[in-house]
Amino acid sequence: MIFGGPEEKDLKDQISSLINSDKVSVINAYRLTKSTTIMKRCKVFVTNDSSQMHIAAALGLKVVAIIGPTNQKYIYPWKTEHQIVSLNLDCSPCFFYSPRPLICTRTDLQFKCIKELSFDMVYASVVKYL
Repeated sequence: MIFGGPEEKDLKDQISSLINSDKVSVINAYRLTKSTTIMKRCKVFVTNDSSQMHIAAALGLKVVAIIGPTNQKYIYPWKTEHQIVSLNLDCSPCFFYSPRPLICTRTDLQFKCIKELSFDMVYASVVKYL
């Protein structure tokens, strides 16, 4: 299942088409209560550091959280079984919650903390819960 808000509809559809499987469902429940009801059916919830991560934790779901530039000691699924998938680069965390936009000062690869997180890293964490 692919979750996200109404502003992410095109992105969700694009991801679904890239996966190209009849086992993928794009969830277009634009009310938080409907999304939450559907989320309850998940054995494992894979997410970035978003509000849905916190909702999954509140539901007691097993969570695999993809963390890039944010501080994983500050932002993580609270009071639920979880795993953090992160590259743990020397420059991380570089994003602290403020009004300023996220910038990356790396000279080798901008936003390496996200761009080099692999599917295999995330999948290995998911498999531990299945």
